[in-house]
Amino acid sequence: MKLKKIIFILALLIFLGALGYLGVVWYSYYSAGKAYEELEEAVVTRQEGTDTGEEGEGAEAVWEPLTIDFGALQEISENVVLWIDIPGTSVSYPVAQAADNDYYLKRSLNGSYNFAGTVFMDFRNDPSLADDNTILYGHNMRNGSMFGILSHYADEEFYKSHPEIDLYLPGRILRCTVLSSHQEEAAEENFPTRFETEEEKLAFISRMKSRAYYDTGTEAGADDHLVTLVTCTGNGYTHRWVVQAKVMEEIRMTEEAGH
Repeated sequence: MKLKKIIFILALLIFLGALGYLGVVWYSYYSAGKAYEELEEAVVTRQEGTDTGEEGEGAEAVWEPLTIDFGALQEISENVVLWIDIPGTSVSYPVAQAADNDYYLKRSLNGSYNFAGTVFMDFRNDPSLADDNTILYGHNMRNGSMFGILSHYADEEFYKSHPEIDLYLPGRILRCTVLSSHQEEAAEENFPTRFETEEEKLAFISRMKSRAYYDTGTEAGADDHLVTLVTCTGNGYTHRWVVQAKVMEEIRMTEEAGH
Protein backbone atom coordinates (compact mmCIF):
# COMPACT_ATOMS: atom_id res chain seq x y z
CA MET A 1 0.00 0.00 0.00
CA LYS A 2 2.83 2.39 0.83
CA LEU A 3 4.36 1.86 -2.63
CA LYS A 4 1.03 2.57 -4.34
CA LYS A 5 0.61 5.70 -2.26
CA ILE A 6 4.10 6.92 -3.16
CA ILE A 7 3.45 6.23 -6.86
CA PHE A 8 0.12 8.09 -6.65
CA ILE A 9 1.73 11.11 -4.97
CA LEU A 10 4.55 11.19 -7.54
CA ALA A 11 2.05 10.95 -10.41
CA LEU A 12 -0.01 13.73 -8.86
CA LEU A 13 3.03 15.96 -8.47
CA ILE A 14 4.03 15.34 -12.09
CA PHE A 15 0.49 16.14 -13.24
CA LEU A 16 0.36 19.33 -11.20
CA GLY A 17 3.80 20.31 -12.47
CA ALA A 18 2.74 19.76 -16.07
CA LEU A 19 -0.48 21.70 -15.44
CA GLY A 20 1.50 24.53 -13.92
CA TYR A 21 3.88 24.59 -16.89
CA LEU A 22 0.98 24.73 -19.34
CA GLY A 23 -0.48 27.58 -17.32
CA VAL A 24 2.79 29.50 -17.51
CA VAL A 25 3.02 28.87 -21.27
CA TRP A 26 -0.60 29.97 -21.80
CA TYR A 27 -0.08 33.14 -19.78
CA SER A 28 3.15 33.85 -21.67
CA TYR A 29 1.35 33.54 -24.99
CA TYR A 30 -1.52 35.71 -23.75
CA SER A 31 0.68 38.44 -22.27
CA ALA A 32 2.97 38.53 -25.31
CA GLY A 33 0.00 38.75 -27.68
CA LYS A 34 -1.61 41.47 -25.59
CA ALA A 35 1.60 43.49 -25.49
CA TYR A 36 1.98 43.39 -29.27
CA GLU A 37 -1.69 44.27 -29.78
CA GLU A 38 -1.28 47.33 -27.57
CA LEU A 39 1.94 48.30 -29.35
CA GLU A 40 0.30 48.04 -32.76
CA GLU A 41 -2.65 50.14 -31.61
CA ALA A 42 -0.23 52.79 -30.41
CA VAL A 43 2.07 53.07 -33.43
CA VAL A 44 0.19 51.72 -36.47
CA THR A 45 -2.64 53.37 -38.39
CA ARG A 46 -4.51 51.16 -40.85
CA GLN A 47 -6.71 52.44 -43.63
CA GLU A 48 -9.71 50.51 -44.84
CA GLY A 49 -9.11 49.13 -48.34
CA THR A 50 -11.31 50.56 -51.06
CA ASP A 51 -12.96 48.54 -53.78
CA THR A 52 -12.23 48.41 -57.46
CA GLY A 53 -14.81 47.31 -59.97
CA GLU A 54 -18.56 47.55 -60.00
CA GLU A 55 -20.61 47.02 -56.89
CA GLY A 56 -21.34 43.32 -56.51
CA GLU A 57 -19.18 42.39 -59.50
CA GLY A 58 -15.90 40.89 -58.36
CA ALA A 59 -14.87 43.87 -56.23
CA GLU A 60 -11.54 43.45 -54.51
CA ALA A 61 -9.69 45.35 -51.81
CA VAL A 62 -6.97 47.76 -52.85
CA TRP A 63 -3.73 47.70 -50.90
CA GLU A 64 -3.35 50.70 -48.64
CA PRO A 65 -0.03 51.37 -46.86
CA LEU A 66 0.18 51.45 -43.10
CA THR A 67 1.30 54.56 -41.28
CA ILE A 68 3.99 53.70 -38.73
CA ASP A 69 4.96 56.06 -35.92
CA PHE A 70 8.70 55.39 -35.93
CA GLY A 71 9.23 58.22 -33.46
CA ALA A 72 7.19 56.35 -30.85
CA LEU A 73 8.98 53.10 -31.66
CA GLN A 74 12.38 54.76 -31.26
CA GLU A 75 11.31 55.98 -27.81
CA ILE A 76 10.73 52.36 -26.84
CA SER A 77 14.00 51.13 -28.33
CA GLU A 78 16.73 52.62 -30.47
CA ASN A 79 17.24 49.11 -31.89
CA VAL A 80 14.09 49.31 -34.06
CA VAL A 81 15.04 49.09 -37.74
CA LEU A 82 11.72 48.47 -39.52
CA TRP A 83 8.17 47.17 -39.32
CA ILE A 84 7.15 43.98 -41.16
CA ASP A 85 3.59 43.39 -42.37
CA ILE A 86 2.27 40.48 -44.43
CA PRO A 87 -1.11 41.69 -45.71
CA GLY A 88 -4.00 39.43 -44.83
CA THR A 89 -2.15 37.63 -42.03
CA SER A 90 -1.42 38.19 -38.35
CA VAL A 91 2.20 39.13 -39.12
CA SER A 92 2.58 42.82 -38.31
CA TYR A 93 5.50 43.44 -35.98
CA PRO A 94 8.39 45.76 -35.23
CA VAL A 95 11.82 44.41 -36.19
CA ALA A 96 14.87 45.14 -34.06
CA GLN A 97 18.57 44.50 -34.46
CA ALA A 98 21.09 43.81 -31.72
CA ALA A 99 24.82 43.10 -31.62
CA ASP A 100 24.13 39.35 -31.86
CA ASN A 101 21.33 36.96 -32.83
CA ASP A 102 20.58 35.88 -29.25
CA TYR A 103 19.52 39.11 -27.55
CA TYR A 104 15.94 39.28 -28.81
CA LEU A 105 15.13 35.57 -28.58
CA LYS A 106 13.39 36.08 -25.22
CA ARG A 107 13.17 39.86 -24.99
CA SER A 108 10.52 42.35 -25.98
CA LEU A 109 11.33 45.49 -27.89
CA ASN A 110 12.23 47.39 -24.70
CA GLY A 111 14.59 44.64 -23.51
CA SER A 112 12.35 43.14 -20.84
CA TYR A 113 11.73 39.38 -20.67
CA ASN A 114 9.14 38.19 -23.16
CA PHE A 115 8.46 34.54 -23.98
CA ALA A 116 7.64 35.36 -27.62
CA GLY A 117 10.75 37.48 -28.13
CA THR A 118 10.94 40.05 -30.91
CA VAL A 119 11.30 39.66 -34.65
CA PHE A 120 14.89 40.66 -35.33
CA MET A 121 17.28 41.30 -38.18
CA ASP A 122 20.50 39.34 -38.48
CA PHE A 123 23.26 41.28 -36.72
CA ARG A 124 25.41 41.00 -39.86
CA ASN A 125 22.91 42.94 -41.97
CA ASP A 126 22.93 46.61 -42.90
CA PRO A 127 19.71 47.99 -41.30
CA SER A 128 19.03 50.07 -44.42
CA LEU A 129 18.50 46.79 -46.34
CA ALA A 130 21.41 47.48 -48.68
CA ASP A 131 22.73 43.91 -48.45
CA ASP A 132 22.22 41.20 -51.04
CA ASN A 133 20.16 39.19 -48.56
CA THR A 134 18.46 40.62 -45.47
CA ILE A 135 17.54 37.95 -42.92
CA LEU A 136 14.71 38.33 -40.40
CA TYR A 137 14.12 35.83 -37.59
CA GLY A 138 11.03 35.16 -35.49
CA HIS A 139 9.76 32.41 -33.21
CA ASN A 140 7.47 29.66 -34.49
CA MET A 141 4.76 30.16 -31.87
CA ARG A 142 2.21 27.38 -31.46
CA ASN A 143 -0.68 29.83 -31.63
CA GLY A 144 0.48 31.04 -35.04
CA SER A 145 1.81 34.38 -33.81
CA MET A 146 5.23 35.84 -34.65
CA PHE A 147 6.57 33.74 -37.58
CA GLY A 148 4.30 30.78 -36.84
CA ILE A 149 2.61 31.15 -40.22
CA LEU A 150 5.78 30.58 -42.26
CA SER A 151 5.06 26.85 -42.41
CA HIS A 152 1.76 27.68 -44.14
CA TYR A 153 3.74 28.78 -47.18
CA ALA A 154 4.34 25.09 -47.86
CA ASP A 155 0.76 25.26 -49.19
CA GLU A 156 0.70 26.89 -52.63
CA GLU A 157 -2.85 28.16 -52.12
CA PHE A 158 -1.76 30.01 -48.98
CA TYR A 159 1.07 31.61 -50.94
CA LYS A 160 -1.32 32.68 -53.70
CA SER A 161 -3.48 34.43 -51.12
CA HIS A 162 -0.49 36.10 -49.41
CA PRO A 163 2.27 36.66 -51.98
CA GLU A 164 3.46 40.05 -50.69
CA ILE A 165 5.61 41.04 -47.73
CA ASP A 166 5.83 44.72 -46.83
CA LEU A 167 8.80 46.25 -45.01
CA TYR A 168 8.30 49.72 -43.57
CA LEU A 169 11.30 51.92 -42.86
CA PRO A 170 11.29 55.61 -41.96
CA GLY A 171 10.30 57.43 -45.14
CA ARG A 172 9.96 54.40 -47.41
CA ILE A 173 8.20 51.09 -47.97
CA LEU A 174 9.71 48.05 -49.65
CA ARG A 175 7.11 45.81 -51.27
CA CYS A 176 8.44 42.27 -51.66
CA THR A 177 7.11 39.23 -53.52
CA VAL A 178 7.67 35.68 -52.31
CA LEU A 179 10.19 33.72 -54.39
CA SER A 180 10.22 30.38 -52.61
CA SER A 181 9.43 28.53 -49.40
CA HIS A 182 11.22 25.46 -48.10
CA GLN A 183 13.02 23.89 -45.15
CA GLU A 184 16.71 24.49 -44.69
CA GLU A 185 19.44 23.10 -42.46
CA ALA A 186 20.29 25.55 -39.68
CA ALA A 187 23.90 26.14 -40.71
CA GLU A 188 25.26 29.68 -41.01
CA GLU A 189 26.61 29.07 -44.51
CA ASN A 190 23.03 28.50 -45.69
CA PHE A 191 22.09 32.03 -44.63
CA PRO A 192 24.56 34.42 -46.28
CA THR A 193 23.95 38.16 -46.27
CA ARG A 194 26.45 39.20 -48.96
CA PHE A 195 28.06 37.60 -52.01
CA GLU A 196 31.50 38.18 -53.45
CA THR A 197 30.46 37.65 -57.07
CA GLU A 198 27.32 37.64 -59.20
CA GLU A 199 27.87 33.95 -59.90
CA GLU A 200 27.86 33.20 -56.19
CA LYS A 201 24.59 35.06 -55.69
CA LEU A 202 22.91 33.43 -58.69
CA ALA A 203 24.00 30.00 -57.45
CA PHE A 204 22.43 30.75 -54.07
CA ILE A 205 19.15 31.85 -55.67
CA SER A 206 19.13 28.76 -57.88
CA ARG A 207 19.66 26.53 -54.87
CA MET A 208 16.82 28.17 -52.96
CA LYS A 209 14.46 27.85 -55.92
CA SER A 210 15.41 24.19 -56.42
CA ARG A 211 14.46 23.41 -52.83
CA ALA A 212 11.09 25.20 -53.02
CA TYR A 213 7.82 23.33 -52.49
CA TYR A 214 6.45 24.84 -55.71
CA ASP A 215 7.36 27.34 -58.40
CA THR A 216 6.01 30.81 -57.65
CA GLY A 217 6.81 32.01 -61.16
CA THR A 218 8.88 34.87 -59.74
CA GLU A 219 12.55 35.00 -60.64
CA ALA A 220 15.45 36.92 -59.10
CA GLY A 221 18.73 38.11 -60.56
CA ALA A 222 22.11 39.32 -59.41
CA ASP A 223 20.88 42.91 -58.95
CA ASP A 224 17.85 42.02 -56.84
CA HIS A 225 17.69 42.52 -53.09
CA LEU A 226 16.51 39.41 -51.24
CA VAL A 227 14.62 39.17 -47.95
CA THR A 228 14.65 35.88 -46.07
CA LEU A 229 12.23 35.09 -43.22
CA VAL A 230 13.38 32.30 -40.90
CA THR A 231 11.80 30.36 -38.03
CA CYS A 232 12.21 27.00 -36.29
CA THR A 233 10.33 23.98 -37.65
CA GLY A 234 9.32 22.84 -34.17
CA ASN A 235 11.11 19.53 -34.73
CA GLY A 236 14.42 20.23 -33.03
CA TYR A 237 17.11 22.76 -33.81
CA THR A 238 18.62 21.39 -36.99
CA HIS A 239 16.17 22.76 -39.56
CA ARG A 240 14.34 26.01 -40.29
CA TRP A 241 11.28 27.09 -42.20
CA VAL A 242 12.41 29.61 -44.79
CA VAL A 243 10.34 32.02 -46.87
CA GLN A 244 12.38 34.03 -49.32
CA ALA A 245 11.21 37.12 -51.21
CA LYS A 246 12.68 39.79 -53.44
CA VAL A 247 12.16 43.53 -53.28
CA MET A 248 9.86 44.46 -56.16
CA GLU A 249 9.12 48.09 -55.46
CA GLU A 250 10.32 50.91 -53.24
CA ILE A 251 7.74 53.53 -52.30
CA ARG A 252 9.04 56.84 -50.98
CA MET A 253 6.83 58.44 -48.36
CA THR A 254 6.57 62.03 -47.23
CA GLU A 255 7.91 62.82 -43.76
CA GLU A 256 4.37 63.22 -42.46
CA ALA A 257 3.26 59.84 -43.87
CA GLY A 258 6.26 58.07 -42.36
CA HIS A 259 5.47 59.21 -38.80
